Amino acid sequence: MKIGLYSVTDKALFDALNQTKVTNDDMKSLFFKRGTIISKDTKRKALALDFSRYFHGFDDYKKLSEILGSVGRREKCSINIINANVEKSDIEAAVKLVCEDLQKEGDQTDFIYTDAGIEVKIKYVKLDYKMNEFRQSSTREAVVLIEKNEAGEFIARFPQNTKSREFTEKLVNKIRSENVDSTVSIDEITLESVKDHSERTYFFKKLIESIPNYNCIDVTDVYVTHPILEDKKKETTDEDNDDEAEDVAVDLGCHISKASLKGRGVLESKELNDLLSQGFYITKIIWVSVVSGFVDSNKFEFEAQFSDTDNCKLFSYLVRGQYKYKSIDDYTHRQNVEKEKEIILLTLIEEAARKISDEIVERNSLKVKAE
Repeated sequence: MKIGLYSVTDKALFDALNQTKVTNDDMKSLFFKRGTIISKDTKRKALALDFSRYFHGFDDYKKLSEILGSVGRREKCSINIINANVEKSDIEAAVKLVCEDLQKEGDQTDFIYTDAGIEVKIKYVKLDYKMNEFRQSSTREAVVLIEKNEAGEFIARFPQNTKSREFTEKLVNKIRSENVDSTVSIDEITLESVKDHSERTYFFKKLIESIPNYNCIDVTDVYVTHPILEDKKKETTDEDNDDEAEDVAVDLGCHISKASLKGRGVLESKELNDLLSQGFYITKIIWVSVVSGFVDSNKFEFEAQFSDTDNCKLFSYLVRGQYKYKSIDDYTHRQNVEKEKEIILLTLIEEAARKISDEIVERNSLKVKAE
């Protein structure tokens, strides 16, 4: 797989060997490959100091990176509709070409045919240079499912990350290049064209109430955004004289652009409503719902957000888990939802979010035309 490497320093190697994730068996293995048998009574610092003075190669780096490398968290899901008048064979051909391109770039790809459609697995290395040398790389796997929905449209369901977005973008470009006579585009859940902060907030408030057969009983986390008004600042600065521009810069110098609130009943809290009244809008929300009409229902925890908070793009969602019912006001700790159940819940969120966003965008466009 594609990975950026460089020779780590003796100090970095010494620090890595002293971490608790590196077990005694790992140390024995490292030394044994150098033809050395170590005693369990030898102090870890002495062993680390000795080993760090050796010459090192790729195998040493790889072994320690696998031990110390960061573990990816569960990623939120996203969905795009591929608007194209093409056949399934055209999609299959485009998938093969994209997989070949990614393999040339160093990724490992594989795809299989399922009852739902085509499932593409992409194994790649994510680099984070803010981490120390042995935790900069982590192996990830992105699974992209391409299928037809009930309306006969091709959809791509994928984890909301850069690699998955790269795949879908390449896929659309391949379909477009191979079918020049057809109009090919992506239909995603977005409120980029809607600038009204109250409408953006309405999207999330409506969403938590619109999952069929589920009642929202609490909102535990809300993230709000109010982007810095750089365009307005620049416009005012260009038009005003230097003294006035300086005053404007001072006025806009202290500006809170993001905030998060956690607790119980966050959506009804005075603090949140104060922020919303000042032009903030919700960009991420976590809520808990129960099945309608069942007093012994499990509690299900959901999450939805726009990753691009300023433009309300890159919508993603997640079934965080469930709290199983034990007795009145007594539930288990959060557990994973069964896979089949999770797929159903994700589909319900997708359909509700798309319907609400389409309504908001249409209402906003009519308002703009009327003005």
